[in-house]
Amino acid sequence: MKAAILGCGLLGGSLAAALRSRRLSSHLVGYDLDARACSRGVERGLLDGSAASAAQAARDADLVVLATPVGAMPDLLAQIAGTLGPAAMPSISRCSAAPAAGEPAFAVKR
Repeated sequence: MKAAILGCGLLGGSLAAALRSRRLSSHLVGYDLDARACSRGVERGLLDGSAASAAQAARDADLVVLATPVGAMPDLLAQIAGTLGPAAMPSISRCSAAPAAGEPAFAVKR
């Protein structure tokens, strides 16, 4: 399974470590606004590579995980919407609070 993690901070890095240790992904690529976060993941052997954009990371992935703050998710979903294949499974990290009043609700539409 090819996997992409969008957001390579604590949550994304922990997920990469779990996927790697259990050998659940044949290729694991990361994307983060802070390219150093992805570089550290590659250096530590948690990621096979890093992408220059969310769309590049999601292209050809079987699993795409959004490990970002909730407020960043609508923009990321818009960036990757055209790159997801018919069998791709987007996964959105859980949030600990409801969106603030006035924040848009969103969903992936196939």
